[in-house]
Amino acid sequence: MASRKQPPKSGSARRRKGRKSLRRKRSASFDVGYGKPPLHSQFRKGKSGNPKGRPRGSKGLRGLLRDALWEDIGARNGGKPRKISVLKAIIQAQVDQALAGSDRAALTVIKLADQLDALREQDTADEALPPAQQELVNEVLRAISQDRNTGECDDDNNNE
Repeated sequence: MASRKQPPKSGSARRRKGRKSLRRKRSASFDVGYGKPPLHSQFRKGKSGNPKGRPRGSKGLRGLLRDALWEDIGARNGGKPRKISVLKAIIQAQVDQALAGSDRAALTVIKLADQLDALREQDTADEALPPAQQELVNEVLRAISQDRNTGECDDDNNNE
């Protein structure tokens, strides 16, 4: 009986043959090493390394958030319908809650104003606070700075 050649059990023999043909095509001066991958694993000319990546013109998270915050919405301010940005509506809602007696909302508004230096400097003399109100603001700012230094905040205990 004539012995027949057995086909390889896996496709490894076929792959090896293909690799040998690539080796023959390479010039002797091509080095493989750090930053120099073998020719068969390099990107083809004109093809991206991430062909299904983010499409051109699509926005990232920062752009989406910025667009959402600056979008105009209809809101009532003093009973009159007006178009204002979402960001302005959020700030106005916090101020309204603070005026309604929410200590947490008041602290949030004051902390934000402090971070943006909205309470410290006035552009004109007409907008300056009366001395009694300025002293109250300074007292709150001192309390906030003490909370920052100690790392404590009584937000949950202030709501009555």
